[in-house]
Amino acid sequence: MATTSEVGAALVGVGRIGQIHLKNLVQISDFRIRWLVDVKENHEKMAELVRKYRLVDEAKITTPEDLDKVVADPRVKVVVICTPTNFHERSIMEALKAGMYILCK
Repeated sequence: MATTSEVGAALVGVGRIGQIHLKNLVQISDFRIRWLVDVKENHEKMAELVRKYRLVDEAKITTPEDLDKVVADPRVKVVVICTPTNFHERSIMEALKAGMYILCK
């Protein structure tokens, strides 16, 4: 159950930089990873990260095509964008339209 002090986040991009951010974010006690977003080819990597960081009950896995669903999730307040630079704009615009806080590497 979420408390009022918990901050829900979506991590977009689970490459090298995304994994570094994830490793650090899961150490923040009031921070909850709610979504991992990456291309279909990385679904197994995302599933592995969910298991590694024990996010099974918290995090869902999806692709960038469903980013509108991710930012519509009322549990999400922050979008952490760790994709290659040429993919930043779409993620940023979706997050801004939804009123999200954004961390873009």
